[in-house]
Amino acid sequence: MITRNFTFSGILKLVVLACIAGSANCADIRYMGSGSWTTASNWVGGVLPSSGDTAILNWAGNTVTLGSTAPDVLNVRIGQDEDSNLEVSSGGTLNVLNRLYVGHNNSAGTMTVAAGATINVADILWVGGNGSAAQVTGD
Repeated sequence: MITRNFTFSGILKLVVLACIAGSANCADIRYMGSGSWTTASNWVGGVLPSSGDTAILNWAGNTVTLGSTAPDVLNVRIGQDEDSNLEVSSGGTLNVLNRLYVGHNNSAGTMTVAAGATINVADILWVGGNGSAAQVTGD
């Protein structure tokens, strides 16, 4: 008999527990079209992604704008399977509790961060993974 022990980080434990308890959806939530991140109707299902969710921006080259503080999200994928853009303007804040991908699965992702905007990534900022094109610019 082979026994393996696994250790999970504290944040992963919290997310798993939240999902089990039902207090978080722990879903992949896809953005539709172009417009403001903080408009719930712009997201599939009509809800903003939150701390247990992965926000996926991949709607045929759309541009998502963020000019205020978005709810914390677990992961963000910009340009996964389809090209996409994220523009964070002055006063915009995005807190990613795990990973932020810009360009993923052979698609292009672009992230533009203006002066006075803030993006916090707790784990990894992944730029141009899996044969993808990516561009990150800022002031």
